[in-house]
Amino acid sequence: MLTGLVFSGVAAFMAYNVWDELHSPRISYFALMVQGMILLGFGLFSPALLLGGLYMRCNQLQLDAGPQVLVTTRRFLGFNHQRSIAVADVEGMAERIVGRMGQGVESELEYAIDAYMKDGQRIRLGDGIQGQQEAELLLAHLQALTGIEHRPDPATYRLQRSITPTWVLWLPVLFKSTGILIFGLTIAAFLADFW
Repeated sequence: MLTGLVFSGVAAFMAYNVWDELHSPRISYFALMVQGMILLGFGLFSPALLLGGLYMRCNQLQLDAGPQVLVTTRRFLGFNHQRSIAVADVEGMAERIVGRMGQGVESELEYAIDAYMKDGQRIRLGDGIQGQQEAELLLAHLQALTGIEHRPDPATYRLQRSITPTWVLWLPVLFKSTGILIFGLTIAAFLADFW
């Protein structure tokens, strides 16, 4: 989140520079182009970093487990998303590594517990679990509550493959075209400063 704030500050500073350049008596098109690109880059990434940090700080997943039904509730900024799962539809449960906190020897692995459904879906039951021992204890407790003993290997488990939307296939073309356009505009702005 701190990185998002720093990026927002850089974007605001560049927005001021672009505005100042536009209102100067002699406009430097190359400087305007470079400042605009920096503004665009930092301006696009800062909201994503801010929202990602906010999500990490304010996100909560609650699980209510019973012998018949599993109910997961995801809470974020006052919004709730609840999902009920019949225990009979669950093929198995397993813990898996989803992240690492820290670096080197001091790092600690972060685990999640997933339910693997008979129809091929994978549903998150718990996340943000610090350490393998805690994840295994929670999984054993969850298995005792529901009566599900099977632990599929997450690496070999069949998952439903989603069909890629057509617009996603055009993204590389869009990015390459935008890069070529920006390169051409940069050269044109550089040459316009000398004429």
